[in-house]
Amino acid sequence: MIEIIIISVICLLIMGIFTMQWHHLYKSKQKEKTKISFKEGLDLTELPIVTFYQGDKKLHFLLDTGSNISYINRDVINSIEAKDLNSSSSTFGVEGSGIETHHYLIEIGYKDQNFSEEFGAVDLSGAFGAIEAESGIKLHGIIGNKFFEKYKYILDFKDLIAYR
Repeated sequence: MIEIIIISVICLLIMGIFTMQWHHLYKSKQKEKTKISFKEGLDLTELPIVTFYQGDKKLHFLLDTGSNISYINRDVINSIEAKDLNSSSSTFGVEGSGIETHHYLIEIGYKDQNFSEEFGAVDLSGAFGAIEAESGIKLHGIIGNKFFEKYKYILDFKDLIAYR
């Protein structure tokens, strides 16, 4: 009887170890499949910048969880595919002044992942111009908090990736 209990306990331990290893492997594969790296942008600018694509066109976005929505620089709208949502809202800048923001639905991709995001179009050329002058990287917009909530991404500054 004791031998049966010992064998049962050993079998349960072995099954537990295999289950934990499978779960860890599954989570690792899942994390690997859905990551977005911002290492290159951070190395060049000290900012978490990711290059997304729309067709062959590269679009550089600053990842910003402090921004409630995503923004696109107004002067970019005519050079990309964007669906006018015929809506606008007032947004407050860091200096506290209100800015009228027109909304567009824009499709962007990163490797094999595609995203459909609502962007507010505002003039970001002043802030982005300073970054471009210093680093040579032309920013096209900001990916805001609603994107991270919608797609369940977490920013990982240890591995310099956003993952889900």
